[in-house]
Amino acid sequence: MATMMEHTVVAHMLDGRLIKGSSYGVASDRPVCHARTPDQGTLALPLSLLTALFFVRDLAGDPHYRDAQVIGPAAPPIPR
Repeated sequence: MATMMEHTVVAHMLDGRLIKGSSYGVASDRPVCHARTPDQGTLALPLSLLTALFFVRDLAGDPHYRDAQVIGPAAPPIPR
């Protein structure tokens, strides 16, 4: 029997919630994954209600990270 690895995840839900925790056995062929959170216990997360599921190193994030505020120049059009 294979052992399941624990993954640290951040789930972005369709309703805007952000859920941080750990999960075992996330698979696209299953309709639900489970996340164990420090404050809410174990939650069932239907994949159909997720906008994204990120596998992260830790839940703290990078406090110095800033999104780019300027979008670079567009690529030139491809000639036909």
